[in-house]
Amino acid sequence: MVQTYLIVAHDPWFIQLLRIYTEEVGLRVSQAYDGQDVLPMVLQELPAVILIEEDLPGKVKTCELLQALRADPASQLLPILVFSWQGQKINKELTQYGITHLQAPITFESFVNALSCSGVQFPAGKHPLEIHNR
Repeated sequence: MVQTYLIVAHDPWFIQLLRIYTEEVGLRVSQAYDGQDVLPMVLQELPAVILIEEDLPGKVKTCELLQALRADPASQLLPILVFSWQGQKINKELTQYGITHLQAPITFESFVNALSCSGVQFPAGKHPLEIHNR
């Protein structure tokens, strides 16, 4: 069964880049543009990992979303990667939620390494960097 990767972001170019990276490593992509849509999607999709934009627009901000995800038994142990744009420093308040910070620009290698460190299992049986670097 192919694992799902949930992207929570609003920038269409960034979403497309992550979609390309994600499909290359053999994961299925779901996406949400707003934090308020995430908890229902987590229950429906059961993602292997969630990637969240640090400055999420909308009613539910990133910190509130992380708090809700960690409070819900269905998502409290899910690996969560939070990304920020180049030059931004991670909001120290977010680190209390057990997240992995991914600094942009996000390369394929940094993306795969962050997934590996988060415990994501790759479906091909080999590490994607081994396949990609052939």
